[in-house]
Formats: sequence, structure tokens, C-alpha cells
Amino acid sequence: MRTPPRLLIVDDEPINLDILQTRLAVHGYEILTATNGEEALAVATTQQPDLLLLDIMMPKVDGIDVCRRLKADVVLPFMPIILVTAKADSKDVVVGLEAGADEYLTKPVDQAALVARVKSMLRIKALHDTVQEQAARLEAQSEQLVEWNQTLEQRVVAQLAELDCVNRLKRFFPRNWPNSWCLQGERNSWKAIGARARLSSATCAGSQPSLKRLSPKRGWGCCGNITQP
Repeated sequence: MRTPPRLLIVDDEPINLDILQTRLAVHGYEILTATNGEEALAVATTQQPDLLLLDIMMPKVDGIDVCRRLKADVVLPFMPIILVTAKADSKDVVVGLEAGADEYLTKPVDQAALVARVKSMLRIKALHDTVQEQAARLEAQSEQLVEWNQTLEQRVVAQLAELDCVNRLKRFFPRNWPNSWCLQGERNSWKAIGARARLSSATCAGSQPSLKRLSPKRGWGCCGNITQP
């Protein structure tokens, strides 16, 4: 809802229009006016006021029809409508409420009742707008959570695939790899390798493997933290 609230007053009688406008303007409201139903529909659609004060008895398009059309338009935001009528019969009131009106006033309009009705409807408008904003915020957060869940699922799938790949690769390494291992061009016993390469006094520092020249014929060997299997 705007600050100050925007009101649309609709009446085909200039005197009634001036009275309502004068009584409400002193409370700081932004006032729009229309003198017939067609103009009221155009102003309400383009300006989207926070509240309508709508006369029923108007030529061509009366207040009931205006109310019904505005309430049926799903594109428009919630706009409370107060019907202002000279008909005090309960049947007329029921017809207006069934058309979608939120409140009604009878002519001649009492100033205190007018101000009270307007404030009451504006409170409802403010609450409605707050609920709508919260619902939109929750919907946006829900969509964001869905995106996060999808991203998390993708990461889990990727990590599981990596673990599966690692498990498959483990089959190609000795059981005690990488704590003790030795790779060479030709498979030989540890005693033969130690004797030929004279590695009895050699040690491989740290956990990282290092290359040692085994013999001219047998090529390179790779040892790290060597322990005899």
C-alpha cells in the first residue's frame, strides 16, 4: 500500500464528490475522482488505488457493475471497495456485497462513519499486501532451496563417482600401497634386488617414492618406505 494511501472517489453528482473529497483530503490521503462508471474503470485499472468509494446510482455503468468487473479482474491487486448508496434497504446492500463490495455507507454520509470505514478498509488492505509480500518471499526462498538441493545432489553424485573410480583403481596396486611398494621393469625377489642394487644401506626418506637405479639390465625401480613383504 502506498504512503499516503491513494483513494478513488466515484460519483456522478459534483456536490457529493466535493463533500467526500473535502472530508478525506484533510487526513492526508491522495484523492482521485471519477464522475461515471466507465471513467471509474479506466482510472482504477491504470492508477490502481488503495481504496474505492463507489456510488451505486450512476448512468450507463452503475456502481454494482463497476464493482463486479473490478473484482473479476485477476490482474488487478486487491482494492477494497466501499459502496456509497442512498438505498438503505437490506436487499440493495446484499446485492452490492455479493458483487464483491467490502463495505457500504448510506447517504447522507456521516463524516465520522466515513473516516472510520476508510481507515478500517485501509488496515485490511495493508494486512493483505503484507501477506502477499510474505507469500512471494517464501515462494522465492522455496525455489532457492530447490536449486540448492539439486546442486547438492549433483555434488553427491559426482563424489560417489570419484569414490567408485578410486575403488576401481585400487585393484591395480599392491595391498600395502602406498606405505611400502617397489615398481620395476622385471619382477624379482626383494633379496635379489637388494643384492644387485646394493640397497642394504639405502633408505627412502619420507612417504614420497624415489627412483633408484637397480642395475643396468633391470632398469629403474621406485621405492618408498621399503619393507619386505
